[in-house]
Amino acid sequence: MEQRNITLPNGKILEVEFKKGFLDKVREAFDIQPGHPVSDDHIRMFFYGSLNTAVSKKEDTVSL
Repeated sequence: MEQRNITLPNGKILEVEFKKGFLDKVREAFDIQPGHPVSDDHIRMFFYGSLNTAVSKKEDTVSL
């Protein structure tokens, strides 16, 4: 397991713990070549995009 403390735009800290395969998913989402580093911003944007999509889908389901 790897752990990172990512500073958010509002100054708060997002503590993330993940397995190696997670970084592969982030690389795939942002077209980052294998072996190149995944930045804290990539991880933060990956979470934001994933959660934003999930909330939008849920809102669409509720409004039907």
